[in-house]
Amino acid sequence: MKGFTEFLNEQSEDNIKKKLKLAMAKAKRKGRQPKVGYHDKKTNKVISGEYQGLIQMHGFTYAKIQEPGKGYMSTVPLPDIRTVNV
Repeated sequence: MKGFTEFLNEQSEDNIKKKLKLAMAKAKRKGRQPKVGYHDKKTNKVISGEYQGLIQMHGFTYAKIQEPGKGYMSTVPLPDIRTVNV
């Protein structure tokens, strides 16, 4: 049961914000953009893109993610983020 509670703790909004902040700092030192994988509810797939920052709208926090090759920006709720890579 301990593994399940740790998994839920990893997916909290505060922990996701911390991971995104650390990934952004590390990527800036290396001269890159962090990659983020998120769950798209329309297609029910995990899509990856470049993390551009956080935005707050209507009392919720969203991550701005630019999809490579498509040239548009998506706003994704933080609980839908699955992976953060540098």
